[in-house]
Amino acid sequence: MGLMFDGKKAVVLTDIAGIEDHVGDMDFKVAGTKDGITALQMDIKVKGISFEVLEKALAQAKVARLEIMEVMLKAISEPRKELSKYAPKIVQFEIPTDKIGEVIGPGGKNIKLIMSETGAQVDIDDSTGVGKVTVSGIDPAGMTKAVTWIKGMTHDAETGEEYDGKVTRVEAYGCFVEFLPGKQGLVHVSRMSKDYVQDATSLVKEGDTVHVYVKGVDDMGRTDLSMVPLAELKPDMPREPRSGGFRPRGNDRGGDRGGFRPRR
Repeated sequence: MGLMFDGKKAVVLTDIAGIEDHVGDMDFKVAGTKDGITALQMDIKVKGISFEVLEKALAQAKVARLEIMEVMLKAISEPRKELSKYAPKIVQFEIPTDKIGEVIGPGGKNIKLIMSETGAQVDIDDSTGVGKVTVSGIDPAGMTKAVTWIKGMTHDAETGEEYDGKVTRVEAYGCFVEFLPGKQGLVHVSRMSKDYVQDATSLVKEGDTVHVYVKGVDDMGRTDLSMVPLAELKPDMPREPRSGGFRPRGNDRGGDRGGFRPRR
């Protein structure tokens, strides 16, 4: 709202342009909704204005505000349920400070990999005593991948948790599965199936996706996994005897070789 004042007569202007602001006596901004005013800001070049002028300015501002809102509501009557795919987005969460180094990696290797693979920008701030992670970007899928990646790296697996993991290596005695980004565990051959499995290579191959259960984590941080639900694991999974039969150890060669001979 603007004002032209000659010392006696005051004229209130609506929706002033630059020239009216420059030569006029008032720049009065009124913001609000259909229910009322939410913000005001005024610059004036005269010593003051009367209540009558102020009342008139607010009344004219209301008429203009409602007219503008009517046009706006015809274009969009309510907030969009989802942001535009072109709008930048930000996700923030916290991680333990002792996990920051693991996320960043030597020379920033890990965090650079996360950003290059997901297209998201990742920043970590520990100035407040906690690891505050900010993930920003335009692609929601890439941001979700980055958030999942970082949370996976900083999460300590607990017994009973379930994951869909990728087989990264297969040996006769079992397979290694990456169940969280950067975290692997061993599925021993005895826990790959409820049935007997002699060789892990007969059941899975590198690159396979398998569903695993966390059986436990040892003192060295190594994770034991199972492809069999923990409730269905047997205390001692069955194993077939090795070919060649039983061979006793030591000097016990079996059979009666003259019976007991006491030392002399």
